[in-house]
Amino acid sequence: MLKFDQDPITGGGGNFIKIQAGESVTGVLRGEVKTSYVIWGDDKTKREVDAGTPGSKFTFTVNMAVFDPKGNVEAKLLEHGAKMYKELKSLAEEYDLSSTVIKIKRTGSTMNDTVYSIMPLAKPMQPATVAKIEALELLPLDANGKVEAEPVDGIPF
Repeated sequence: MLKFDQDPITGGGGNFIKIQAGESVTGVLRGEVKTSYVIWGDDKTKREVDAGTPGSKFTFTVNMAVFDPKGNVEAKLLEHGAKMYKELKSLAEEYDLSSTVIKIKRTGSTMNDTVYSIMPLAKPMQPATVAKIEALELLPLDANGKVEAEPVDGIPF
């Protein structure tokens, strides 16, 4: 079962899911949830730091088996901040998110008006879909190659 056990301090393309304004993505979360605090550089790289470091932001990364309209399934990385994490944490109290299909929809197009809504879908998956999801090779949680990993509290991520 996925564990959303952090209480975050609020303050790309490729393998990552990018949802444009008015679009949505449907799929199932898989594997481990990686949480960290990061500082973003001007060149869009990020550096992991200790919680509470001035200028840092909470972020999480998890694999998502994403469905396309033709029924294909592909592993992608969902990386977002504290607001989405808290919403998923709340949903995880009622649903096993590793076997529940969810739909994430984006409304808004700017930093000030963008809202993501997450809805669990009640329709059970077909056995063939479950088999496809279980056969997916999950992506490494630092797949963009731009993470400058540093030990946090002596534990390298």
